Amino acid sequence: MWAPGVGGHRWRVFFLFSSRLGCLGSLLVSALLTLVLLLAFDVL
Repeated sequence: MWAPGVGGHRWRVFFLFSSRLGCLGSLLVSALLTLVLLLAFDVL
């Protein structure tokens, strides 16, 4: 049984790591999002 919203989450993960970006592009997007979250939570 799946919780509501799991399908949407999977779509977003697929979008972030799509083959159009390639491996390096996916890593850059992940690094950028991590930096944004760290700044948002005042960790850095």
